[in-house]
Amino acid sequence: MSKLKELEIVLKVIKKTNEIVQETELDNERIAFFRDEVRKNVFFLQEELQEQYSETVSKFVVFPLLSYVDEKIMFKYENDSASFNWTLLQLEYYHRKDGGEYVFEIIDSLLSDEIYPSICYKTMYFILNEGFLGQYYDNKFDRVFLSYMKKISLVVNKNDYDTSKFYDANNTQRPKKGPNFFKKSALKLCIPLVLFGVSLLYFVY
Repeated sequence: MSKLKELEIVLKVIKKTNEIVQETELDNERIAFFRDEVRKNVFFLQEELQEQYSETVSKFVVFPLLSYVDEKIMFKYENDSASFNWTLLQLEYYHRKDGGEYVFEIIDSLLSDEIYPSICYKTMYFILNEGFLGQYYDNKFDRVFLSYMKKISLVVNKNDYDTSKFYDANNTQRPKKGPNFFKKSALKLCIPLVLFGVSLLYFVY
């Protein structure tokens, strides 16, 4: 599976979640159908991630995505005083219910050593920009929270970020500025536009 396909699955789950929380009436049947949709997409995502990467990388993509879904559904439940039942997906898959805190621990790991595949950073980028707040739910303008968003965006947009392989964490030598350096610099400006365009394909249509 290509890196773009992995991102498509992530964006599809985000889109489906955003759509269902906009519905005015939700019952257990509708929620059960939505949950099965999420499970199906997560199955394919996990299968491909674990085939290419480690269990840790898979968790660093899937757990934040599930936490995003849980948060959106629980906010819907509380704000609308809904009557449907929802068991946390993060609890079902990872036996945890501290996604609001643990997602930011994952971000700390991703930022402390940029050796992970781009899908990890892009998943974080999209869930944060689509409204995941976690432990900062009572203040989305918290300085630390905004700092997380900024740092993830910088990594995603970094011009020398190679999306096809891991960084060599032991190689401290800076890459030389070859003849394509300025072309790569120009590409840096295009990356945010490409990500924005990809997201529009899912969130608008």
